[in-house]
Amino acid sequence: MGRDYVTIRGEKVGDEILYKETSVSRMNVKSMVGRVERLDNGAIRVNGAAWSDGAEITKVEVKIDDGPWRPASIERTKHKYSWNFWNFDWTDASPGRHTIVSRATDANGRVQPAKDAPEIDLKETYWEANQQKPRVVEI
Repeated sequence: MGRDYVTIRGEKVGDEILYKETSVSRMNVKSMVGRVERLDNGAIRVNGAAWSDGAEITKVEVKIDDGPWRPASIERTKHKYSWNFWNFDWTDASPGRHTIVSRATDANGRVQPAKDAPEIDLKETYWEANQQKPRVVEI
């Protein structure tokens, strides 16, 4: 780190995995589920944050279990590099264990990749491995 801020990442070359230093530069688009709470009306509110390299976060979506992606509401920030807080009201929640995941999209069209997306395979740090992070909750 004395000469450059770097991270290590692996790349498949044929049957081998080669690890190399990569300079850290632009931040990837990211989002994460932060809090899940029951509202007075019985709905479950899923709260989280999304951020990027300064490009506007244009969309955050939430997926519950193997269901479709559904839009979340974003609280717009005035500051380019601030977190964008978001929430999603889950009105059709059933009792039991559920997996919730979010994904963000920025103004440049970059979409936060899925956990198994090839472009983040073998990434060793959260800086590069900005994949969707599932959260398991019990209702």
